Amino acid sequence: MVDISNKYVYHIVEEYPGLTIGGCVPFYFGLHSPMLYRAMCGNSAGYDYSGGQDPIVYLVFKLDTLVTWAGQNALRWIFTDRNAADHLSLQYNDLRDLERLNWGVIRSKMWQGNADVKAAEFLVENKVSIEQCLFGAATRTSAVLNQVQQFFKMHGIDKPVKLHPEWYF
Repeated sequence: MVDISNKYVYHIVEEYPGLTIGGCVPFYFGLHSPMLYRAMCGNSAGYDYSGGQDPIVYLVFKLDTLVTWAGQNALRWIFTDRNAADHLSLQYNDLRDLERLNWGVIRSKMWQGNADVKAAEFLVENKVSIEQCLFGAATRTSAVLNQVQQFFKMHGIDKPVKLHPEWYF
């Protein structure tokens, strides 16, 4: 069910009439996202998740693989220079424009005052193939790593799962 009150549903992708941010699969460019930070801090205003960061799994995708796959499947993609739902965000559909992103903020662990820029996104229309596009997964704890490995095995997903606590706060 789609929540039509969600601001993402109506935020239009400028280059592609009829496509909205809510109709895309979002990806962050970097680690230590503002969302992960909020998960670590616990429940806060407008954010009702309180499970901490340990159960959160990084699903790792490579940009070139996503772009190629989207092209082969006639799916549109864009990236933004800040959180895609921010009406100030600029949208791009040419990989040459990646240089316009603030990579210093995106790659940093600390971004005080720049959370919107830290949350720059790559978005693919509608869906992404796990079988063809997923590179692997990373977890903070061994317990979650074991759960993800079991899940992958149960679902026939032959991708590596690695322990990367440094990717978390």
